[in-house]
This record gives sequence, structure tokens and C-alpha cells, in this order.
Amino acid sequence: MGLTSVASKTKPLSDSRGPTMPLSFLKSGESGSIVKISCKEETKKHLSNLGFVPGATVRMICGNSTGFVLEVKGSRMALDPKMASKIILSQ
Repeated sequence: MGLTSVASKTKPLSDSRGPTMPLSFLKSGESGSIVKISCKEETKKHLSNLGFVPGATVRMICGNSTGFVLEVKGSRMALDPKMASKIILSQ
């Protein structure tokens, strides 16, 4: 069983759409397109009802270690860092 460095856990990922990263990596004013959401189906359904669906554009209004204010489909909402890290974006 190998060890994984902290740096490799925070490195942006890639897929066929180019580099991807967790929503929590966005800086204020930046935006990205949702590629996938990695969580339980019940949570995905709730996020979907809020507009967090693959293909939707999300813009970071502001954020810190306690949470993020985001804009998606014309609405602003807040997410905690744990949930934001489960939403994968491409820029």
C-alpha cells in the first residue's frame, strides 16, 4: 500500500473536456462548467433542484474556509467546503 502526498490530492484532474478541478478551487470572480457531482444520489437530486447539473456554469462570488457564495443559473447560494469539493468543474 503506497502513500499519497498531499500535493497529489490537490492537483487538478483531467478528462476529455480538459483540466478539471473541485469547485472549491475557484477564486472569487472565476467560473467553471460542472462536469460531474460525486456524492450520494439523494444529495445529487437536491443539488440538481438548485441548478447544480452537468453543463451548468457556476461562478464563485466569494469564499473562505467556512463556505462559499456561488452563482448558478442566476441565483446565489452558499455551500460548505465539503460539498463544494464534490462538484467537479472544467474551466
